[in-house]
Amino acid sequence: MNKSLCWIIGLILLRGTFCTDEPKILTSLVETSSVKLERTSGAGCNLSTLPQNKCAKIKLSWPMIRGGNNLLNENVAKWVNAYIISEVAQETDAAPPTSIQAAVDTFFQNHQQEPQWTAWVIELSDSILLNDGKYLTILIEGSVFTTGVHHLPTAAVATFDIPTGKKLTWDDFVKNKATLKKKMAKAFLAKRPDLIKDGFHFRNAEPFDLPVNYGLTSNGIYCRYLVYEIGPHSMGETTFVLPFSDLGTLSKTIK
Repeated sequence: MNKSLCWIIGLILLRGTFCTDEPKILTSLVETSSVKLERTSGAGCNLSTLPQNKCAKIKLSWPMIRGGNNLLNENVAKWVNAYIISEVAQETDAAPPTSIQAAVDTFFQNHQQEPQWTAWVIELSDSILLNDGKYLTILIEGSVFTTGVHHLPTAAVATFDIPTGKKLTWDDFVKNKATLKKKMAKAFLAKRPDLIKDGFHFRNAEPFDLPVNYGLTSNGIYCRYLVYEIGPHSMGETTFVLPFSDLGTLSKTIK
């Protein structure tokens, strides 16, 4: 065989070998599972009436990601830990806990130091709203009851780009947030006609804003307005999905 031809073939084969070492973009669904933690302490934990008993109760469930790239796994874990720790650990002068287990220990220690020693209950559960190989949307929701008069609903939602591990924001979803606010306000009132009947309206001094908790689903953007985010506790929560069709050209090409 001609030496020049052999050299060209060898170069092509060598180039092909290097190509196989290039990182591949992850397009498959990531594997998810739930980690559960339950613990009780104090008197009256078997009673169903609150806050008459003096029980402290924790019932947690949070997601764990397997099979994703390291950056995705790390970013999801950081987001999950930060949210759960913030809900479980009460504000103290000491340094905040750095793990969920440490936050749970602090919760029970603080309950024992409570002068009135009333019931404290925190319950959180997790679910996956989207896992299509491109995006992963996680929802953690539940309620918190610590020395107050109401069970306070709580939730956190986040969407992660699976190939890069990046936690996505409104800037990744839409081109113009000012225009989106108008569509969002309309969708909010359409979901809550009861508020219009009661004379509710958005004041100029308190302009309508985008929800803190949001994420991609297969049909649109999941929006979760928590208690006090828009109005008083009596309004409760408001949850809806803003369809991609309603966004039109406002939507970025992420779906």
